[in-house]
Amino acid sequence: MVIIMPWILSEGKFNNNTYLFDSFQCDTEYSMGYYILQGTKKRALIDTSGPIEAERFAKRIKNLDLIPDILILTHSHWDHAGGTTVFQKKFPNIEVFAAKPAIESLKNNSKYNEAYSEVVSDLDPVENIIPVKQGDTIDLGGIELLIYETPGHTNCSISILEQKNKILFTGDALGYTWEHFVILPPIMPPEFSQEKLLSTFEKVQKIDCSVIACAHYGLLTEDLAKFFPKYTELCYIFWRDFFISSFEKNITTEKVVDNFIDKLHELNIYDPGGKITFKMVGGWMIKGLKSTGLI
Repeated sequence: MVIIMPWILSEGKFNNNTYLFDSFQCDTEYSMGYYILQGTKKRALIDTSGPIEAERFAKRIKNLDLIPDILILTHSHWDHAGGTTVFQKKFPNIEVFAAKPAIESLKNNSKYNEAYSEVVSDLDPVENIIPVKQGDTIDLGGIELLIYETPGHTNCSISILEQKNKILFTGDALGYTWEHFVILPPIMPPEFSQEKLLSTFEKVQKIDCSVIACAHYGLLTEDLAKFFPKYTELCYIFWRDFFISSFEKNITTEKVVDNFIDKLHELNIYDPGGKITFKMVGGWMIKGLKSTGLI
């Protein structure tokens, strides 16, 4: 399940309207991206990273004179929405958009993200969210953002198509990259749904886009951007079956996680944190599969 892809990782302006910045989530390079979209009337930021990262980035964009008018949350997980109240406090006029199901999950932010207590806790409740749904558009002036509902990873997952340049911002709806060629599936608690995820894969494969902007991390261009949604579906099936077959052999959860790490090592993927990140991610995926009854 390995393929080399032309990722654009460098910070800065991707085109006349789009900026990419590295949030250095958990002090790790290329782990989570910030995207800023510049229209003639308004400027939008997609996702917040965590609270610590948001504090840093708020100072940075103020210095760069790139303060956003709009914040769009692709879903409610801490690494995408955990810094929302930071931006609301720093920039009181900012408008926050998210899918309707996110309103309740973000009001109960800490409880919703309690499965990730190893890395974050005591998240502030988020209020004053403007709900968006499938087919809604957000006009920035000169560019319009079209909303797609893409659940499966969470019930509130959305993707955003910047229609002028055909850039699709997917959040975690399709999965996330590791070392930019291994795709790990978006199997996460508390709302993972295989039925919804498979439907999202089918939906995204029909979207006419030239670039896919991944939250974790970078911009995928050229013909491979069109192949990426299908490839992520194949990766999901591969990893799902890997975990299911492991548990069918009555292997313990701890051993399954070890086997998961060994499989990544076979793909020449190593954890700079000494397996700590891999252990957490493997554990989260197992929780996600258990939550939907697949294991």
